[in-house]
Amino acid sequence: FSQSYAYTRTSKFYLISLRGLFLSVEFLSGSFPSTMNTNSQKEKFLKEFGDDYGYPNAPKNIDEIRATEFKRLDGVVYLDHAGATLYSESQMEVIFKDLTTSVYGNPHSQSDSSLATSDVVREARQQVLDFCNASPRDYTCIFTSGATAALKLVGEAFPWSSQSSFMYTMENHNSVLGIREYPPTLPSLLVAFELLRQDMI
Repeated sequence: FSQSYAYTRTSKFYLISLRGLFLSVEFLSGSFPSTMNTNSQKEKFLKEFGDDYGYPNAPKNIDEIRATEFKRLDGVVYLDHAGATLYSESQMEVIFKDLTTSVYGNPHSQSDSSLATSDVVREARQQVLDFCNASPRDYTCIFTSGATAALKLVGEAFPWSSQSSFMYTMENHNSVLGIREYPPTLPSLLVAFELLRQDMI
């Protein structure tokens, strides 16, 4: 989902955004419109997409995951899962156990605690490469503070030339557009294009 809807009703303004796995409602003022029957909307959705909804072939479906891993979302609809992913309860349990039984130091030193940190970072990089089916011989996993910082590195490190082409979609995030500022010489082709079909992505 990537749509926004604005409702006006008796001078009250509502903004509803649908995005990612979890949905959320931001109330700019007033309360949620009483005319929205969420149960009938869900029934209609499940009737159309029920066979494919919620990881049907996984050990737990999406409703079970939400009930067991995200209990704090009971009565809450979360908006920005795609931009700020929520941590699950099992993740926190594993992390808490690890942090209370391990000593992690500065990875740039040579102590035992530093080497332990380096090992964890190395394993994390390898897991990312494995997930992407990328060989460490050909690819390097670099952790950044976020997508904007990662795109900045791409723009700075790319071997731009006057023959370079930079193409991006009309719907691109602003961080992607910032790459246009990095070529020392203007690329021969700088194009924004519009996707006419979903399968063009």
